[in-house]
Amino acid sequence: MLLPKTILKLLNKYCRNYLWNVQEGQKRMFMKSWQACCCPWDEGGFNIKEILSWNKALLCKWIWRLSENVSSIWSRWNACYTLKNGSIWTVEIKAHHFECWRGILTVKNLLVQQAGDIEGATKLLRSCVTQGKFQVSRMYDILRPKFPTVRWANTVWHVNMVPKHSFIFSLALQQKLATVDVISSRGILLVNWCCLCKQGAATYAVWLERNHRIFTGIEKDWRVLLNQIKYVVSVRILHHYRNIEDEGYFIGEQRLYEEENTRIA
Repeated sequence: MLLPKTILKLLNKYCRNYLWNVQEGQKRMFMKSWQACCCPWDEGGFNIKEILSWNKALLCKWIWRLSENVSSIWSRWNACYTLKNGSIWTVEIKAHHFECWRGILTVKNLLVQQAGDIEGATKLLRSCVTQGKFQVSRMYDILRPKFPTVRWANTVWHVNMVPKHSFIFSLALQQKLATVDVISSRGILLVNWCCLCKQGAATYAVWLERNHRIFTGIEKDWRVLLNQIKYVVSVRILHHYRNIEDEGYFIGEQRLYEEENTRIA
């Protein structure tokens, strides 16, 4: 069935709050729209399923079954008793229809509107069929909102990149990080200087340090930050290219990292 918009908005709200780590009742300014977050990586998003479009794509599967007379008990029963052996494309929403049928017919009308006519809608459904099976993911890609492609997707979302680093880096490239310069450009802040160097800023490690200094008042020495970056990068590399010799190197690097930070402190 086509879920009510209030429920879909509530589900999107829960997903959005989880992504941005927003607690219940907490207000926060979102620098990136939820639709932009749900688009694929090559369009600057996070490859999250947009629930409203996914719900419609799932219903398109049932429309395809009825339009193509796919052999199943459900389709045969509805063809006889609901459609009266007529076509799904000519049926209009009636007052006596169940909620599930209202949802199917609503999506059918949206599909015809998007394709231009019934013939175009039929071709659209058939384009999502592979070896006799309807691919919901392909239909979802047709129905979802589209955004311009970005050139840096393969660099940011590389297999050797740490996911949280990629997340922050992608936001920085799109000017969606809540940095002082971005917030001031929207007229929210009047002061525009970095709390780290009083000039400019970098990405993930510096972004974390910036948050610690603003929200906790605790500052780390720049050499500790540098060692932290080197340690994280070495761990990530060894995760993909691990052997016995690397294990000993990893332990040695960890000891050097802890000793150096103790000496600096």
